[in-house]
Amino acid sequence: MYHCMESDLLRCSDKYITVESKPTDVDAVLIDGAALVHILQPKACCTSQEYISLIVKPYILRILDTSKRIDVIWDIYIDKSLKASTREKRGKGNRKLIRENTSIPRNRNDFLRDSENKKQLFDLISNHLKDMPLPENTVVVCNTIEETLYNSGSLGINDITGVCNHEEADTRISVHTQNCMENNLKKILIKTVDTDVIILAIFYQYQHQEQDIWIEFWYGKEY
Repeated sequence: MYHCMESDLLRCSDKYITVESKPTDVDAVLIDGAALVHILQPKACCTSQEYISLIVKPYILRILDTSKRIDVIWDIYIDKSLKASTREKRGKGNRKLIRENTSIPRNRNDFLRDSENKKQLFDLISNHLKDMPLPENTVVVCNTIEETLYNSGSLGINDITGVCNHEEADTRISVHTQNCMENNLKKILIKTVDTDVIILAIFYQYQHQEQDIWIEFWYGKEY
């Protein structure tokens, strides 16, 4: 048996991937939500409300300038799951109750190590994205631990509610990719930091040759 790091799989996948500049416009953009929060730093924002209003929402709207649909896909945190035990081994950060007026923590990395912190922050962002004004003929899809949320600027899509109960965003992204294909969105851009997502995207691309699947792979603060 050959042992390797997960990231080593990317070397094996090189022959299946063409490296090109990303397209200027796509039909759908799927984003690993946890990676998004790490990439979008709060800068001078003082509260969760300011962070969402001044950083997250403008970022989403910029993407919708060149796409019809954006899916922000979060991990969900299920108590007593196998993944929960893995998270416990990594340790926990300081617990903090998350509300709109909650101040941005000084040690953000420590804050994001706590599953309850992330769960509340992700749900807060999702609910804001659900209610934000959108350009016409666009849609935002996101999830909380309990449901999939839609914010449609008059663009109809097939319902994904009840289809996906996966805990991790990497496989949830695959379900959302399939849903995009079912809605005839042929050019899909996935933003992720997860090698698993790339491998699954290769599978979908070869299963659906008529689609174009693009990957933006983030490294730290770069991609």
